Order: sequence, then C-alpha cells, then structure tokens
Amino acid sequence: MIEKIYICHIVEKQPMIDRDWAEAFAREWVDAWNAHDIERILSHYTDDFEMTSPLIVERKLSPNGRLKGKDAIRSYWGKGLAATPNLRFDLLNVMIGVNSLGRADRV
Repeated sequence: MIEKIYICHIVEKQPMIDRDWAEAFAREWVDAWNAHDIERILSHYTDDFEMTSPLIVERKLSPNGRLKGKDAIRSYWGKGLAATPNLRFDLLNVMIGVNSLGRADRV
C-alpha cells in the first residue's frame, strides 16, 4: 500500500470550511471511488473541472496532459477503473484550510 496526500480545492463563500462537512465530503469521495461508481465520483466536481496527468499524454489523449470537463474525464477515469478493479482507497486523515481540504489516503 502507498500513502498519498491529495489536495482538493473547494471555493466556498464561508470564511472557513467546517470540519464535519470536510470529513463527510472526504468519506463520500473515498466511498465513491471504492464503489467504482463513475457518476458518484464525478458528482464531487464541477462540470468544467480540469485535471492533469502524465498518463494523459502517454495515452495520447492530450499533448499537454490536461483534460477539461466531466465528459472527457469520465472516459479517462472509466477506463482506469476498468483496468484496476482492485483499486481501493483508505482514508487516513482530513486536513482543512480556509478554502481547501486535503486528504491523506492509503492506496
């Protein structure tokens, strides 16, 4: 198992993210990935979110390694989930900031 820290930026109108909300969000995010439910996973993101990865370049999906929007990322993540049926995250910790939250996961 590999331990990783992921930062998820959340823009809220409130001055500080609430710990209970952050922990519930992180647990639901991990549960969605562990269920391999692509629509549930994508529900945590805005329609126009972006991601970057060297695998995007390697798989010739984008020369700059960036995908934008749920439709493009749905396909990419869907193929990844199909290729790794045993993928599982274990939530270790949730860290909150003013307008961001971070998760420490074991993969």
